[in-house]
Formats: sequence, structure tokens, C-alpha cells
Amino acid sequence: MADLNLTIGTASVTVGGQPVPNLADAVVFSATPRIIDVDLYQAANYDKRIDGWDVELRLIFDEASYAGYKLAMEGLDEQTFDDIDIIGLKDGKTHQSLRATAKEIVVHPAELPALEKEFDITIFKAVSIGTFERSFSKEKTQYEVTFRALHKTGDPTKSGNYFLIGEDDLLD
Repeated sequence: MADLNLTIGTASVTVGGQPVPNLADAVVFSATPRIIDVDLYQAANYDKRIDGWDVELRLIFDEASYAGYKLAMEGLDEQTFDDIDIIGLKDGKTHQSLRATAKEIVVHPAELPALEKEFDITIFKAVSIGTFERSFSKEKTQYEVTFRALHKTGDPTKSGNYFLIGEDDLLD
């Protein structure tokens, strides 16, 4: 009889090597291949080819913090007092490339020991996308952050450009 592997519980998440603020709910990873139809003369749907991946990670935070807000909204600038203490955040300049600030994200199932990386999910270069919404009500404040993967190398002939599930190949 085969072993049954069940993942139960939450995950620890790091973005750019830093642990994220308090997670309020599930961490959701999705990877969808971009498929191109290949027709051969009169034979429609002769083949399918993968042209890339749409990879996203969705997190829900329950902590109001500048660190969390900066994760949720790419391109923000810090407002500082005496160039030391962060006293606010403001929208950054427009037309800035986010590639230089893209971060590696690692999701590690919480029920596994820290050194067991068998089911870790690594997104190599990710930026936050989408709308930031924060409500002010009598309920617990939560906000969602969605990250989308960027192509790591720009070379479509190489694998490992978007994500990895498991341990990294140390010979890479």
C-alpha cells in the first residue's frame, strides 16, 4: 500500500529572505501554463506547446504595518524622519520598472521541519500586483496581496524560470 501524504495547516512564507507579517488565512499558489495550439497543414490541434507560465501566490495579512503595505503595493517610497524612522509611505514615481525590485518568495509547509524542503515552493522573481484594499470597520482588518512571477532569465530555452517545487538543485 502506498503512503498517503496529506498537507495540513498553514505555511511560513519569506519574501526576499524576510518573513512576512502575520498571515491571516491560506496561502494559495497557482501555476497555469500558457498553451499555444499547433496546427499541421489541415490537421488542427496537432500539438500543444508551452509558451510560458502564469504563476501567482496569494496571501492574506491581518496586521497593519508599513512592511505589509510595502509588500502589497510595489513601487512605494518611504517617508522618513531624519532619514531613520519610517513615518509613512507614498506612491513612487511612475513608469518605473519593477524587475529590479522583484523578490524571491519561498513557501514552506508549517508541519514540516525547517530543513525538510521536499515540498517547498520557490518563486524566483515576483512582484505584487492588483488592488490594495483596506477597510475600516468593526471586523478584523485583513488585506490580500497577490504576487505574480516574472521570467527569471529571459531565455526561453532554459527551465526553472518561474518556480520550483522541492529542493533546489545545488549543481545549477
